[in-house]
Amino acid sequence: VLFVGVLVYIIMAIPGVFIYYASYILGDAMYLGQMMTFHFLPTIIALALLPILLKKIDKKKLVFIGFFFYLIGTVALMYNPNDLNTILAGIFLRGIGFAPIVGTLYVFIADTIEYGEWKTGIRTEGLNMSAASFGQKVGTGIGLAVIGWLLAIGGYVGNAPIQPESALEAISFLFIHFPFIVYALIVIILWFYKLDREYPKIVEELSMRNRAN
Repeated sequence: VLFVGVLVYIIMAIPGVFIYYASYILGDAMYLGQMMTFHFLPTIIALALLPILLKKIDKKKLVFIGFFFYLIGTVALMYNPNDLNTILAGIFLRGIGFAPIVGTLYVFIADTIEYGEWKTGIRTEGLNMSAASFGQKVGTGIGLAVIGWLLAIGGYVGNAPIQPESALEAISFLFIHFPFIVYALIVIILWFYKLDREYPKIVEELSMRNRAN
């Protein structure tokens, strides 16, 4: 769950590259506002619906469904990376797809508290939340650092009206491919996550222990 948290916050740092994509790929920095709106608005709406969806679908499956939306959005971005309408549609779909993991991350973390108590007899809310905070800081730092590193490798020239082709390729990779690769890593990690299936039994056993004490 800690690794998942780090990866989630790496993706959350990616909007930092939107201004470069708007300026140098789409050709107008004024598109940034629309891009940010289409990125955050669907996520907010989807987050509002999560409590309803979680009553019918467990959170791990919901993240996998979200990844499917993220995949479709990424394919749209790859299909026509220079068209604003296509870009906005792709961002919108990725915003929907990202909501499940953002909305359930701290639920995953809370579940590990119950698991830890069941496994060891020790309840460590503070330690678990400290790990979550650590993951947030590390993930955000890595995400922003990767943007800087890849732009530098690509030969990006600050404030230059025209960038070399290698810099444009770096910007496109950061915007389209990099967050998808990170989300795919999240899905791979969660594929091995089994606590959802075991959680009801764990809670029941903890309740029995507490009554016995």
